Amino acid sequence: LGWTMISDDNGWFELQSPDGLLLNFQTDDAYEPPVWPSEAGKQGQMQHLDFYVNDLDAAVACAIRLGARAADQQFFEANGCIAMIDPEGHPFCVIRKRM
Repeated sequence: LGWTMISDDNGWFELQSPDGLLLNFQTDDAYEPPVWPSEAGKQGQMQHLDFYVNDLDAAVACAIRLGARAADQQFFEANGCIAMIDPEGHPFCVIRKRM
């Protein structure tokens, strides 16, 4: 994303976008990867990020190079939205910007 890690302290990580947006993350020793789509009785998603991109194919290829994979189930692919799963199991979407 080109963001800057501004803090990495005792299991807390803070990223800052070029325009000042902050995202904070915390490690968890008891972490269990989520199941997506959700299933009753199993860990569900803990956050969901959408990334709007100009070139959908290039963005998906970049995410795969970085360790993500396309989700087994796609619900909005025909609308230019690809659901992805990050290396830790969290779902996110890569969405073609509408001009």
